[in-house]
Amino acid sequence: MSASMLTFSPSLPVREPDNAGTRYVRDVLDALPPQLEPTVVVPDGPSVQRSIAAQPTVPYRVLESPPAARAEIVRRSRALLSLQAPRGFAWHLEHSEDLRQRVATAEVIDLQWIEQAMLIGRLRAINPRAHIVTTVHDVLSQRFGRQVDAATDPLRKARWRWAEFQARRLERAVTDTSDTVVVLSEKDRRLMPSGTATVVTVVPPLADSRTTIERDPQADTILFVGYLARWENEQGILWFLDKVLPRVRAQRPDVRMVIAGGGLRDTVIEAAGRADAELLGFVEDLTPLYRTASVSVIPLQLGAGVKFKTVDSLAASVPVVTTRVGAEGIGESRPDGGNGLFHAVADDPASFAQGILDVLRAPKRAERLAIEAQHWVRGAYGHEQFQQTMHEVYGRRRSL
Repeated sequence: MSASMLTFSPSLPVREPDNAGTRYVRDVLDALPPQLEPTVVVPDGPSVQRSIAAQPTVPYRVLESPPAARAEIVRRSRALLSLQAPRGFAWHLEHSEDLRQRVATAEVIDLQWIEQAMLIGRLRAINPRAHIVTTVHDVLSQRFGRQVDAATDPLRKARWRWAEFQARRLERAVTDTSDTVVVLSEKDRRLMPSGTATVVTVVPPLADSRTTIERDPQADTILFVGYLARWENEQGILWFLDKVLPRVRAQRPDVRMVIAGGGLRDTVIEAAGRADAELLGFVEDLTPLYRTASVSVIPLQLGAGVKFKTVDSLAASVPVVTTRVGAEGIGESRPDGGNGLFHAVADDPASFAQGILDVLRAPKRAERLAIEAQHWVRGAYGHEQFQQTMHEVYGRRRSL
């Protein structure tokens, strides 16, 4: 017997998404119990229209933008309060009879990204029977707390501190009002406050054991992969190009720097030009890049959550040099806490550059270590365990 499910998401999944969050939503909807019939509810906007043109993978309902006056109120409140559900959701839950009817008949309501949890009060009023699952892609209090530490301007620091305070309030509310809360690592599970919801750690399906990349690394080729419209990725690659790459080239002047990822802004384009780095933009199939890279770098200093790009590189048996932020949440169940997965974990430019140079100087040793890491990653981040967890999470029904 079929049952309806509504997924509220700011992004619409396509077969080849350009960012990790949308990729996760796609994987969730692909792995649902067969009796669930999902529909994704998304707010209209440029990114959603691009997804529609790329052919979404599931049925969807696009919410047109609210009337101009209401949209302006939403915009101003978001700027003032920092944390708001994406525009349109709350308005349509009040004014769209079609959406309200869909909510009223849904057996499962899926909220992707924690901001959508602000809708739970309205959703419960329409349908108190639905089982509500909230997926916390990033623990925002950790993400904003790191911004507090990084800020040097007092006003900016105060703004991030306020955002951190709000995030903690939201996280407490989420664990008290959802039926199930999904986090993507045990580290994130520890950060979330306790509440009445069942908190489930889901390991994303980032490693496909059925696909093998035949490695043929080119000499002195450094690879960075990331969606660069996300501030943490932009800040990380700018730091790398300015502080780390010159130290590597001082000893390996012919090193090739390759940057793959959409969302390019002028700051990255200009920095890449100065650093003689190749900008590829969005790359649909990363396999050739992983095949030829000597080393993959994840130079993140801000943000939260599991970094999919880190696991992707490990699954492709590419030696990885990263920061503590880039490595966190990965390999916690191993006796070494995950440190054995990475060729180097370093937060200062000199040590990060040294980690890269070590790979370039001893490529065969680096490849052996990378293959060992790949074996563990393929077991821990495989598709079978993910599908089983999705059936458990989304197959539940609310007890009234």
